[in-house]
Amino acid sequence: MFQTTKTFTSALLLAGFTTPLELVPAPAAGKAIIVDKIILAMDYNSAAYATNTTLEFRYTDGSGTKVTADSAAMLDATADKITSLGGIETALVATPAAAVVACVATGNPITGNSPIKITTIYRVVSI
Repeated sequence: MFQTTKTFTSALLLAGFTTPLELVPAPAAGKAIIVDKIILAMDYNSAAYATNTTLEFRYTDGSGTKVTADSAAMLDATADKITSLGGIETALVATPAAAVVACVATGNPITGNSPIKITTIYRVVSI
């Protein structure tokens, strides 16, 4: 298993629908990433994110196959918060040679100023 942790600024999160945030770079051809867990940690600043606050975790970009459950109650938090997400409810269809990204589900948030640290625990398998 591998693990990577990235911290995303509020500026990046406010554009998270337009520009998905890369969590794990794409592996080589013939390999795929299987996400075991995603851990989100918000360091609350002073303004919650508003409107369009569901984070999704997908292959490739905002329209790729989901790799975990969504996080619907993270961006709108009004205090420091840690959330852990596991696998999805249905069978995962891995996408070969695709990055794993975080994205906002339906549009960019309109406010918010807290950074979020996202830890991704994953495996790389041969297809």
